[in-house]
Amino acid sequence: MTTTQLPMSSRTITLSHGRLLGYGECGHPQGFPVFSFHGWPGSRIQSARYDSAARALDMRIIAPERPGFGLSDFQPRRTITDWPSDVTALADRLGIDRFAVLGVSGGGPYALACGWALPERVTAITIGSGFGLVGEASVSSVLTPSQRFSFDQIVRFRRVHRATLGLIGLVVRADTRRAVAVGRRFLPECDRSVLGDPVIQEISVADTHEALSQGARAAAHDGQLLTHPWGFPLTEVRQPVHLWQGDADTVVPHAMGQHLASLLPNAQPRYVPGEGHYLCIPRAQEMLAVLRP
Repeated sequence: MTTTQLPMSSRTITLSHGRLLGYGECGHPQGFPVFSFHGWPGSRIQSARYDSAARALDMRIIAPERPGFGLSDFQPRRTITDWPSDVTALADRLGIDRFAVLGVSGGGPYALACGWALPERVTAITIGSGFGLVGEASVSSVLTPSQRFSFDQIVRFRRVHRATLGLIGLVVRADTRRAVAVGRRFLPECDRSVLGDPVIQEISVADTHEALSQGARAAAHDGQLLTHPWGFPLTEVRQPVHLWQGDADTVVPHAMGQHLASLLPNAQPRYVPGEGHYLCIPRAQEMLAVLRP
């Protein structure tokens, strides 16, 4: 399956200052709009996983790519709180006033930033396996040694991290299918089972290749933003925030979801036993259904 065969259309818009913003659409074209934010790294193609669920619920998925990923131009010195202005520009261009947002993994903080910055436009938020605040004691105390090493590398050794991502990017672009298959081996059985579906495999391969198509610069910058203070108070995100977290997640620690829930005024957490980082795929319909007005 190539990108042209995926259940998603791809487009770009030119923002007011000349930067291109790439995005994809799937689901029901006239359905209730949900802006879907990809993980880290990722691309618009990741949201093709939700096409059938969105069609069943009469919902329209709009999946913008953060700067430097996929079709979107890189934006130097951007912050997480810059993202709502890109989303606003896209929503205005599409003639959409009010909408819900979905953020998966590294897309979670960006979904919350939109809720904080756009309270009159964002109706509700769903976060699946969402990235949390790395520096919090309640989170860092439960990290595995490998997780702690990974986060420390991002936070303390920026150049090393970027160089590492650059090498990974070269390997991925050389043989994306093999790289995705190798990465799957390190996941728990619950995630390997989900990602073993042939359609999901093809989406994952296309998404991974597109995410790193411009190199590792965007991924390195995004990693820095996710692991440092996000720039807005979570206590001011007033919309309902539906948090989904599997207790078998080896990518985003379970404690991250619990800590987010403790800070958000209107959190509605769902802790799912026996499921991992990719629970958003089998539970897509449930996660989208709670966003309906």
